Amino acid sequence: PRRRAKLGDRMTVTYILLGFFACAAAMLALGISAVRVLRLPLNRLECLCLGYVLGAPLASTLVLALASLWVARKGVFFAIGILSAVLLWRQLPWLRGLKPAPLDTIPVFFKVLLPLVWVVFGFLYFRFALSPEMSFDGMAYHLGLVNLWNHAHGLLRIKDMYAALPSGMEMLFLFAFAIGRHSSAALLHFSFLMLLPALMVLYGIRFGLPRGSASFAAIVVFVTPLVGWDGSVAYNDVALAVVGLASVYFLQMWRGDR
Repeated sequence: PRRRAKLGDRMTVTYILLGFFACAAAMLALGISAVRVLRLPLNRLECLCLGYVLGAPLASTLVLALASLWVARKGVFFAIGILSAVLLWRQLPWLRGLKPAPLDTIPVFFKVLLPLVWVVFGFLYFRFALSPEMSFDGMAYHLGLVNLWNHAHGLLRIKDMYAALPSGMEMLFLFAFAIGRHSSAALLHFSFLMLLPALMVLYGIRFGLPRGSASFAAIVVFVTPLVGWDGSVAYNDVALAVVGLASVYFLQMWRGDR
């Protein structure tokens, strides 16, 4: 029985990680493709970070289409994840050809401190996201509705106040949830938490924020307990902050060269 229990635990963790990676791969593959199609002047690290954000609404819309056709099934999402991984692999030569990010503008102190904080706190947040989902709103409606859609393999009608919510992030949760259930969805939100400080630092580099101020701000935000807790559960607030920052990022780029 102990061996079977350990094997069951390993399989559970495997499916949790597969659900997360399949959805993340789809987002990144679609986002990098969008960067290439739009010919956005980004460096390599910007392409990865902003491409991930760009891929989120594209993947969300794809899941919405599948759910509208009542084919939102685990096998379908597995297939999309595999195709996305292949697409990412095919895009690697193009990605390597981009210019590296000019990280030499970051003071040495923050070059040491920021990665250390990112790894240490990131590991703590990862363990929390991987654990069983216990957040109130995450269980009540963020994943409560996703659970219903997953069982129906499509969009059941919502007849209460939650029908007024956009549910864009919940479509991404549905992708991950269909494979790895609750913790896969929490890990997906966690990925936006890990992305937030990197995006803040890249913003500071591109737009000339002096003396490592963007790195300092990124550390403060990342270690804030409420931000860390929220980003480690199946909510959508940190993802909204990342999308908002990416929108300002692109707007500033557009203001510079139209």
